[in-house]
Amino acid sequence: MKLHRLRISVLLTVLPAAAAGQTPVLVAPYQIESVETRFDIYDGEMPMIGVAFKRAPDSSDPEAGMASSELAPPEWVTIIGEAGWLHASLSSVEKRCEFPCSLDGGDECHWTGLYVPAGVLADVGTPVAAIPGRLELTEFTRLDEDTGETESLARLEAGGEYAPMLWERTPDWTPAYRVDSWDEATGLLNLTIVQPGGEPQSIPARECRTTPREWLLTVDCGGLSLLASAGRPLLLSWPDYNSAKVDVIARFDYAGSRHYVVRFGSKAQDLVGFVSGEPAGWRARFRQRDWAQLC
Repeated sequence: MKLHRLRISVLLTVLPAAAAGQTPVLVAPYQIESVETRFDIYDGEMPMIGVAFKRAPDSSDPEAGMASSELAPPEWVTIIGEAGWLHASLSSVEKRCEFPCSLDGGDECHWTGLYVPAGVLADVGTPVAAIPGRLELTEFTRLDEDTGETESLARLEAGGEYAPMLWERTPDWTPAYRVDSWDEATGLLNLTIVQPGGEPQSIPARECRTTPREWLLTVDCGGLSLLASAGRPLLLSWPDYNSAKVDVIARFDYAGSRHYVVRFGSKAQDLVGFVSGEPAGWRARFRQRDWAQLC
């Protein structure tokens, strides 16, 4: 896969500011593309975090994607790492193009913002996501497998009515699911999926392993992974062209709610987003890359 880059200047814009005394809204994060080192003539080597934005026009289809005049990158982002968070300011935006098939197959381009961390990047661990704006997060906790803290909410139960998941990999894909049987001791799981106007389809899985993470339970069955809480399935990773995963990385508190940082195996790409326990119930916030990932 060959890649070329074009650095451009774009108008810096700030996301709509919250009114005085109001808390900035937590939105779905952008995906981290890279951690790079650039040289500044005055400051020497500077770490930069590449944040992936939107598809850009490519040479074969100049009308595709978002034009530079329409791009409005946030001036600041809150970088989420595996072990903490920090703020970072925009340095520049680059147009990056790849040839996913071959040089003869045309390129696929997207915009990437390069951000300078306003702190020690090593202190937050590997960056995994970027929230637009400068947010102040509290109670950030890395959730390793040996955390040892398990609450009664981290469970999956069989039975009940068909219900949708919190988030689907495509907006027009709206199935509902039911857990027909689940035996944690033997690792046997049986789901049924149905779409409006379609016939129910059974999804059996075996050798499933469970991992509790505070309020959440991950059920990993190899070809599919499920995230559950209080008996209810929340997310299902059952992707094409990718491995199934719903890995809970960390959690933090913001605006009176608890938010879990989750790596989700979607179609042809991994996404890092948030699964949030809010007063109105569970909510998922994920942002997909909108350019081709495969040939």
